[in-house]
Amino acid sequence: MDKFYGTMLPSVSDRAGGVKGLFRASTYPLGMLRDGPRLAPRYPSACSEKPLGLVRKTHLMQMAEVDYEIMPYVDYIVGSEETEPGDGYTYNTFLGPVAAKPTMTPMEVAKQTVNAYADHYDGIKQGHTQSLVRSASVAKLLTLSDAFTAAVIASGEKALAKTSRDAAVNFAMDENRDLYDFTRRVVEGSANADVKVTGQALMNFITGELVLVNRTRDSQGGYWSGPKPYTLAKGIAAYFPSYTLGAGYADLAWAKASQWDEFVTWINQP
Repeated sequence: MDKFYGTMLPSVSDRAGGVKGLFRASTYPLGMLRDGPRLAPRYPSACSEKPLGLVRKTHLMQMAEVDYEIMPYVDYIVGSEETEPGDGYTYNTFLGPVAAKPTMTPMEVAKQTVNAYADHYDGIKQGHTQSLVRSASVAKLLTLSDAFTAAVIASGEKALAKTSRDAAVNFAMDENRDLYDFTRRVVEGSANADVKVTGQALMNFITGELVLVNRTRDSQGGYWSGPKPYTLAKGIAAYFPSYTLGAGYADLAWAKASQWDEFVTWINQP
């Protein structure tokens, strides 16, 4: 089987001390890298050749900022927009079919990972998110999101952007919100033709070319959170601060290359 890395296999994230270890989720919104510019170089240095897939057994990591950082080093990325439930990854239902068919392609392994995870939590009726992203499409996500955010700013519909942000499905970190759901709400409420066209293009791209598999189940809520409509999430989150940017965000490759930091800053201005 071609190399497919994850924390359950000899992996990049294991040797780098855990991808999650590069984030200060307890101090800043997820996406604030402690040493962001050094994240990407750790991937090629941790292995002798490019892995074809990466499973991140970490919380809240299927987001534009994280995927953009690691996209040059893997072909497929499996992860969760939300915090993973307590059972984590179900290695028996994931690895059993992989062991039985060692000729699986990287795409097949990636799909098996998502589906085994989702099937388990569906079976116990527990809310979840899990998706498979094509790394080669992440650069286009930046292009299309820039076109959309530029149209929103030009339209002057800041109030709509704020209400859409606040209403979009969010996750354990309030600043992590589903990008598709946000875009959908803006498009539905906008009176501007450019906003509608660029927003629809972004949504079509997310559910078509970027996110290859997306499995979700609504959460009924619990001790830490009320019910969450995870089925509104389409597999890729983004950073939506309610105030100023978190420390370190400007150092991320996504922030440097895109207009996302300018856009979320604009939303928060009076």
